[in-house]
Order: sequence, then C-alpha cells, then structure tokens
Amino acid sequence: NDAGGYFSNSALWTRGQGTTPHPNILGGYLVVGLPFLFEGIVTYPRWRWPLVGALGLIILGLLSTFSRTALLGLAGCAAVLGISCWRCRVLSPQAWRWIGIVIGIGLMIGVVFIVNNQDYFRTRWSGPLKHWLGLAPLDANASELWNLNERAWYTQAAYKMIVAYPWRGIGAGNFTLVLYQNWHEQVAHYVYQPVNNTFLLLVSELGLGGILWWALLLIVPIGLTL
Repeated sequence: NDAGGYFSNSALWTRGQGTTPHPNILGGYLVVGLPFLFEGIVTYPRWRWPLVGALGLIILGLLSTFSRTALLGLAGCAAVLGISCWRCRVLSPQAWRWIGIVIGIGLMIGVVFIVNNQDYFRTRWSGPLKHWLGLAPLDANASELWNLNERAWYTQAAYKMIVAYPWRGIGAGNFTLVLYQNWHEQVAHYVYQPVNNTFLLLVSELGLGGILWWALLLIVPIGLTL
C-alpha cells in the first residue's frame, strides 16, 4: 500500500518512514526542519559545516520517503527562502557564498539520488501525473491505482460527513469510527484511515464552528508574539 512497498520492474521497494507511522509524516517533519538549518548555516559561522552535513542528511531522508507532498513542500520552502534571501539587504558576501554551497550540495544529492532511483520516482510521479493531466490512462496493474482510488474514497466520505454534520462535526478523532460504521461492508478492516487531507479531516471532525475556534487558537498566539 501507500505506506508500505511497491512493485517496480518486478522488484519490491519500500518507502522510508523512520519511526513515524507514515512516510508522508516523516517527509513533513523533515521539511519543517529545513528552514531552521538554513538559518543556522547563514547566521552561525562556527556551526556551518556540521549544519550543512545535517542538511544533506535531511534532504537524503526526505527523498527516501518518495513523498509527493514532501517534495512539493520542499519546493515551496525553497521558493520562500529564495525570495527572503533576495529581499534581504544585510547578508554578507560570505553568507551568500554559503547559500550557494547549500544549493549546490542539495542539487547534487537530489540528482544523484533520483538518477539511481529513477524507476521508483517514475512509479510515483510519471504515471499519476499523466493520468491527472488526461494524457494517458493509469495502468490497471499500477501500484498507484489502488492508492489513488483509496484517497478518492476517503475524500468522498469526508464530504458526506461534512454535509451531514456541517456545524458540529462528527467529533474529534471519530473519522475512522464513522467510516467503519457507515461503510464497513465495502472494504477490509485494515483500510480504515483518516482522510489524507488535514483541512478536510478538521472540518469533518470539528465542523465549521469548531474549525473557527481551531483557527483562532492557531493564529492568536502568533499574532500576540509579533
């Protein structure tokens, strides 16, 4: 399945997930850590080489998750950091040189890893991307077909829950329980998982009223510290 292994050219391969429950979760944690390492490399000269080594390991670990979401997050993070550096007027020439070193090391690790695992990246990206763009049908035997159908089913279930309980939701942590209670005759027991979309999960469990309180609890502390 999505968190386990895939068959590519008759070989079974497994996505990296470390001690987390899912590769996407590991990828998300690693992406969150990148800006802090980047700031440390630019700000603290004494720790630059150790932090560059840690950054390389994080990029390698992120790639090993084969997580589309994490890679998109990495691209977004790189774009935000790039714009911030471009607008910054106080960076020294030495800091810019280290930024170039970071970019070069990141690109080198990425190219080498992708070239050596191109079959796996093709399985994760090429087939689904062509399918989404309407350029080619997804192979009925492709590993991604089951994964995409499963996610579409979770999304439809979340939409039905939101329509049924728009304001108060189904209750925090009850998504898989409601999923089983209403659709237990359709799939095996091990399929029941939360929807792979944080916002849909929050709205379906907390409702529109609850999501407003959640947003306030998230935004107000940040606003008070500015």
